[in-house]
Amino acid sequence: MARLRLFIGLCGLLTLLGCRPREPQMALPTQVDLAALATTQFLTQESPPGGLDSLALPSIEVGLDVLEGWRYEMLMSFEGVFARTTRRAWASTRAEVSGNLLTSARRVVATIEDGLRSDGQPITYEAVLLGRDVFLVRDGACLQGADEDARAAAALGAGSLLGGVRQAFSLPRRAILNSLESYGYRFDWRELILPNIGFSDESQVLAVSGELWYAPQYKVVSRYYLTLELENVRVFGSSLPLTGTAILRYDLMEVGQAVNISVPFGC
Repeated sequence: MARLRLFIGLCGLLTLLGCRPREPQMALPTQVDLAALATTQFLTQESPPGGLDSLALPSIEVGLDVLEGWRYEMLMSFEGVFARTTRRAWASTRAEVSGNLLTSARRVVATIEDGLRSDGQPITYEAVLLGRDVFLVRDGACLQGADEDARAAAALGAGSLLGGVRQAFSLPRRAILNSLESYGYRFDWRELILPNIGFSDESQVLAVSGELWYAPQYKVVSRYYLTLELENVRVFGSSLPLTGTAILRYDLMEVGQAVNISVPFGC
């Protein structure tokens, strides 16, 4: 039960710090430059269709709720130290999320490692939402009478974990990513929405690199990669400031397909 409360507590951290943070001090961060990224050998010099010169993405998963089905993989990790110490600080959340609009179904398989408050031993769960029914599996056992926890676990998504970008501008870049025709976009780090990274007046963004790709056919983000070198920030609601590297990853797959989501084995 203690392990269950731990992972539910970690899930709750994903909704913390959702408001726009105070702008951290700027220490000449490296700006995002997609032109220098070798994302794929299929890059071509093409701009997106008309009307898509800029994007507003309050959530990286915006647009998925109207598609028949989809699946994506995401990651947020931090590796570094507690600020002004040599004590290691690390944590990560990795998940595969899928949805089926026709059956009102959603499935989340996640692994959470917390080296900020515990020994960092991985906690893995599967949460499935089927209409009004919800199921939660931990350590191969289906938990009974845990509907509230199960719904919280099934709600984990790219918006609550990775956030979004307030404004991004098109680049003359086209590629096929995960079978999706995609176009590249650039963004300023100040436009990032980072719900799980808290800034203060002492925080610094030392370097930023990343890429953002959008698939006009489905009106969704197909890929979002971001690496941040940070100083004096709070990650996943840490009680003390941290210094290190945050990595965010998002890849969308199986778009427009009716993903099969069923009751988890053992439930």
